[in-house]
Amino acid sequence: MKIEVTINIRSSEEHPPVPLPPVPEIQPQQSNTSKLEKLLPPVLNSADIQRFLRIGKSQVYELLNSGAFHVTRVGRRMLISRSVFIEWLEGRSEDNEGKRKR
Repeated sequence: MKIEVTINIRSSEEHPPVPLPPVPEIQPQQSNTSKLEKLLPPVLNSADIQRFLRIGKSQVYELLNSGAFHVTRVGRRMLISRSVFIEWLEGRSEDNEGKRKR
């Protein structure tokens, strides 16, 4: 069996270059923050955090009393801003080691 291949090379003057299609603009990825903001209410209570982190009640109160983030107390209720919680969760919050209760 014999195979013959013929290649004809033409100069670029004979055929103008074919224009390439435009490159689609790359959109930056949305951060997880916008997704988290949709999942969480603006102000979180202990039950919200418990459901979101899937941890027990005692672990939630341990976390809330740890000083890891700012907690607002209204009577016996402990409330946390969604933005503060998300920053803490993503590790973007300030180092609060010095602010911890002893």
